[in-house]
Amino acid sequence: MIVAGPTVLFETAVRGYLAKKWSPLFFWFVAAGLAYWSLAIGLLVLDIALKFRE
Repeated sequence: MIVAGPTVLFETAVRGYLAKKWSPLFFWFVAAGLAYWSLAIGLLVLDIALKFRE
């Protein structure tokens, strides 16, 4: 869930937004949070890769 979580939650957010169940403000708030989550995962992967390189 840690790696696949942002994709699954973003799909849920898009479906909710398109079905008019979610407000635009809430959709963009969730999208920004998921972008941050994805950035953190990417930085963690890069950190681990650099540790193995040494």
